[in-house]
Amino acid sequence: SQVLNDLQCLIRLHCIEVFSATLADIHNRPRGKGSKHVGIGQVGIRCIHCRHLPSNAQTNQAVSFPSSLSLVYESVRNWQRFHFTTCTHIPVAI
Repeated sequence: SQVLNDLQCLIRLHCIEVFSATLADIHNRPRGKGSKHVGIGQVGIRCIHCRHLPSNAQTNQAVSFPSSLSLVYESVRNWQRFHFTTCTHIPVAI
């Protein structure tokens, strides 16, 4: 379907942001198994509620850097599956 459901709209409006990677973002990201190279200026998505925390204090999928436009939807879906349910900084009202 070409339409976002209510939960996807809520996440897009109140939980994540799109940003351009800085040198600090690159140096502060965790290096996990399967971690891909990220360059300055690369587009990423991140949780707006825990973005102020160091990466070792954030839960899984707080920040991701999709390697192509076609993977943005998958990255947001992974954020929803793995981060939305574990981030203690997301307000209860959301």
